[in-house]
Amino acid sequence: MSYSKKHFNEKHEVIISTEMKPVKQSDTDGVIIPHKQVVNRIRYYDGYGSTKTEVSLSKEFILDLAEQIKQLESVVEDLEQNENLPF
Repeated sequence: MSYSKKHFNEKHEVIISTEMKPVKQSDTDGVIIPHKQVVNRIRYYDGYGSTKTEVSLSKEFILDLAEQIKQLESVVEDLEQNENLPF
């Protein structure tokens, strides 16, 4: 039997949904086995006041974006500095 739980992240105001999953499957019902907490979805509300819309993102979606962000931020190029300095 697995159960789900919701956690609130105050910094980003998101609801993180988790579920307990067995570490290994057992052929016998009723046996006590280790379970691991697994994140399966994140929800946040985008907008202001009464126009807020619930946005639900899967863990896979978030991890895929995080991987692409890491790849993009790993790019290093030699470029001319151009900050319009006053001197």
